[in-house]
Amino acid sequence: MIIPPLLSINPYSNKNKPSPRSKSFFVNNNLSFKGNPLQKLDYDDFLQKFKTAYSQKLENVLYSIIGVKEHLLGAGCEKSVYKIPKVNDYVVTYPKNQDRFQYMIIHRTMKPAVDKFPEHNFGQAVGDNGGGVYILKKVNGIAHSFPDWITKFSRLFKNNMNVDIENAEIFVNQLKKISEFPQKAFEKLAEELQLLNQASIRADAINPNNLLVDDAKKIFTLIDIDQIEKQYPYLNKPYNGTMDMITILLDPIFHYACYKKLPPDKQKELIFISNTIIAKCKTAAKKIGLPFNSQNNEKIFLAQNATKMPENPSKVLMPPYNKFKELYPALN
Repeated sequence: MIIPPLLSINPYSNKNKPSPRSKSFFVNNNLSFKGNPLQKLDYDDFLQKFKTAYSQKLENVLYSIIGVKEHLLGAGCEKSVYKIPKVNDYVVTYPKNQDRFQYMIIHRTMKPAVDKFPEHNFGQAVGDNGGGVYILKKVNGIAHSFPDWITKFSRLFKNNMNVDIENAEIFVNQLKKISEFPQKAFEKLAEELQLLNQASIRADAINPNNLLVDDAKKIFTLIDIDQIEKQYPYLNKPYNGTMDMITILLDPIFHYACYKKLPPDKQKELIFISNTIIAKCKTAAKKIGLPFNSQNNEKIFLAQNATKMPENPSKVLMPPYNKFKELYPALN
């Protein structure tokens, strides 16, 4: 592995140029990320808060945080996320499996990141050191669906669905809770997807952990937004639609497996709750002008990250997706 040379730009200078590499990352856990939704969050704001809290260099403080269990908030496929003590509105991410080069990676100089949505909080980066370390905006909420969703997902490729009755009951209770959210919560989600459409960015419609649920305010927030041109060149514009809202909320990969684990009365409850969510999604999408876009949604389940998977993903993802759609005729 080649480590680029350390940069020598002063991290506290406003003359730093934004890095084009920034993106957001999902957090695969059930912890709450409490950011400030009323304040504009950016790199200058982060530095001001950091310098108020610490006298040391940024890189040295990050080095003391990253890899320390008590600061770990969660982890996804590629990144671990850590809190920054005394800096409440931001978190730091670090690439997984890079312990050997930790000092060199962290001590690259942090620069402002390009933020396509400065007035919104998708958990996107405000700082990027060019070595895989990012300062992200915090987002209010708890990761939707199973806390260990990505682990269960990876086991699908070993023919292990790994869903038990306890998982199924948790799933039903979560859906029941969000089915009772006000219609404006679904409209906010539709507005976010429409905003991403305008910027040619695709939301992750497969992993429900990339949707944070704020129980107190009864709203949803998308995180881990992707660059469509790089990851999904086979999709058509507009990239996000009503069906993406529905799959993010109802988790087709594990929906039918949960359904099969439930007793008949709970199965009926799941169907009723899910139809309520589907109806709210359709109403919100119609009001906001979001297209249905089911073809793009299906393409994602057919070819999601195909080059990174050990076998043709459609053989693994399409059967539960089709079983899910069979449960809800309104989707066909």
